[in-house]
Amino acid sequence: MTKRHSEIGITILLAATALYPFVIALPAAAAETDVSTIETVTVTADRRNEDFQITPLAATVLSGDQLLAKGIVTVDDLQFQTPSLTVSNFGGGYDFNIRGIGQGEDGGNTPAGVVTYRDNVPVFSGIGTEEPYYDIADIEVLRGPQGTFGGTNAIGGAVYVTERNPELSGFGGYAIGQVGNYNDVALQGAVNIPLTDDLAVRVAMNGERRDSFWHITKGAGFSGDPGSLKELSGRVSTLWEPTQALRVLFKVDANYIDAGGYPADPTGSTSDPFYIGNNVHNRGIDASLRGVLDIKFTLGNGIMLRSITGVEDGRNSKIIDVLATSTSTVAAKDTFVVRAYSEELDIVSPDSGPLKWIAGAYGDYDIVDLPANGFDIGFPFGVVDYVLQSREKRYDVAGFGQFTYDLSSRLQLQAGVRYTNSTDKALANYNYLYGGVPFTPPSVIPCTGPSLTCPITNPGKESDSKVTGKVSLSWKLDETNFLYAFFATGHKAGGINSASNQPPTYKPEDVENVEIGWKPEFVGGHVRGQFDGYWNNYKRFQVTLFDPQTLSSPVLNAPTAELWGFEAQIQGYWEQLSFDLNAAYEHTAFGTFFAAPAAGTSGTTCNPNSGGNLSSCQNLSHEQLVMAPEWSFSGGVQYAFKLGNGDTLTPRLSYSYMSSQYPSVFHNVTAGGVPALGIRNLVNAQLSYQFGTTTLTAYATNLTDDHYISYQDAVQRHAGQPRQFGLRLTKSF
Repeated sequence: MTKRHSEIGITILLAATALYPFVIALPAAAAETDVSTIETVTVTADRRNEDFQITPLAATVLSGDQLLAKGIVTVDDLQFQTPSLTVSNFGGGYDFNIRGIGQGEDGGNTPAGVVTYRDNVPVFSGIGTEEPYYDIADIEVLRGPQGTFGGTNAIGGAVYVTERNPELSGFGGYAIGQVGNYNDVALQGAVNIPLTDDLAVRVAMNGERRDSFWHITKGAGFSGDPGSLKELSGRVSTLWEPTQALRVLFKVDANYIDAGGYPADPTGSTSDPFYIGNNVHNRGIDASLRGVLDIKFTLGNGIMLRSITGVEDGRNSKIIDVLATSTSTVAAKDTFVVRAYSEELDIVSPDSGPLKWIAGAYGDYDIVDLPANGFDIGFPFGVVDYVLQSREKRYDVAGFGQFTYDLSSRLQLQAGVRYTNSTDKALANYNYLYGGVPFTPPSVIPCTGPSLTCPITNPGKESDSKVTGKVSLSWKLDETNFLYAFFATGHKAGGINSASNQPPTYKPEDVENVEIGWKPEFVGGHVRGQFDGYWNNYKRFQVTLFDPQTLSSPVLNAPTAELWGFEAQIQGYWEQLSFDLNAAYEHTAFGTFFAAPAAGTSGTTCNPNSGGNLSSCQNLSHEQLVMAPEWSFSGGVQYAFKLGNGDTLTPRLSYSYMSSQYPSVFHNVTAGGVPALGIRNLVNAQLSYQFGTTTLTAYATNLTDDHYISYQDAVQRHAGQPRQFGLRLTKSF
């Protein structure tokens, strides 16, 4: 047994010892008469408030208070509280995968299979998903195909982040201060200000400064502070309700995240990932500005008209040391600008009566600009350079409708349909320079543009349309048992490859999804559960490769893929004791599928259906999908000890397990593949003392200091966050 295994074993033993008094207290707590049951949890993804426990939907819903209580303060933390969710931190953003669907190896030009929404507006994958969680009302993580009724298509799931709105009822707010190891200092707060009887403003902010986790051997060209964090975010929200019929909500979010650079060591390394070399000037900055205008108007008959408008401007700029050594000569620079515009129009029926419905339209327009000199791989810079300039435009328009009909007081039918049309246009120029002069290396395809010399000009266009739908049947067996089953189809648009050694476009992806679920209550409403099983059949499954030569992420279509699994969630709550348990099993596999690493496809063929004469063409049939751990588990427990005068002392302990998963479709390391990510065992602990409206919390995350790999591609591996501990002071007013 290794030292690491011993530490994990000791931690689990200590956790079991710590849980013992809580477990034996369970019957006593259940026997008390003056206790509280679990509060009703609502979901709003279908544009109306519904009781989650009687909704035919697989999801995890966390309130803002629960986020703080469970220590979920970063995007990374969310995956350790949600079944079937993995989050890949690739440096410069996050990719979400649910049930093995989302994005594998990162590609900015690849449509996301899991869409993140902020106040019902989809945000750009990468930059938008990195935005920190502060002053949040709730987060809903929906599993399975979404988008039948509103928003954009999400073939794997969706993450709905709802920020807190202004309130007309009165002045109030909160402030949080935090200090921790790595010289971490963080401040967060919000204030709600009613200006008149019908107008209120809410201002929120979040800032953090932290030293780097990495120990860096610095080469001659080193500069910067890779891995250090300087983060500042702010939000101004305005609510105007001149009448009961009209509500106008306007929010502006601004975010600036300076990571100093994105330190990482080479894929396949066996050394501690926090000890690396570096000899370049490092940079890693994300900045975004987003506006959301949400207007609701309710007619006299109860029908609601709604408009949701979103505008986003995002910028990412980074320079990394590709080989992560103090003597390396390979560096990469990447700077791109994103502009996204979206509009949704809804007509929503009243909540009363046996028939409820929603109809609407949605459209978005996204532009991704990679300006001149924005992308450069230098061997080193100024000697041999691979440069790329591109502009991509994507248009989506959709119409949708959904109805729910109560066949009886306990039996309900729901059906929805959606039509989507998508167009992707791109123009890319890429070139090899030797001392600033274009040339064609013998290792790449000859330039095939207007002439046989570089630069290559590669225009592309891909368009597709699809009708998708969902039919579900729900049965409220009794007051404590809810059953549902549904069939749904999903769609993800095709797109354009900018790499010269791949097909210029890739096709859309479609899925058929069958799901059954059971949502019971136990112990007089103190314990709730959500259990589901699912089966997905995918056609033209989009597979992201990674080209280590160009650091681009071309996409291929695997003919078929199959996914099935089971998920379970349990929450328990008494006046002093509460706990939560989450577990998931995923089986994922390609059908017949052949592919070759992106850098090795020049000049010959590797047919996805039948293979080919390329020596690196690999048979990936029946292999496990990317970022799809077979098993995952998480759980937490806390007990509030009453100290008198209303004060409480609450210890909380949580544990999460995630089995091994593959970050690339190529599992054979000797044939150009990428090693699997190892098993993760993470333990968090905190102790909170609440007195009046003030709470002092001592916290520790990743208690055993597990040095795990969060993401890796064919070139680099990125480490997950090490152990962090500190104090957090929260004051409400």
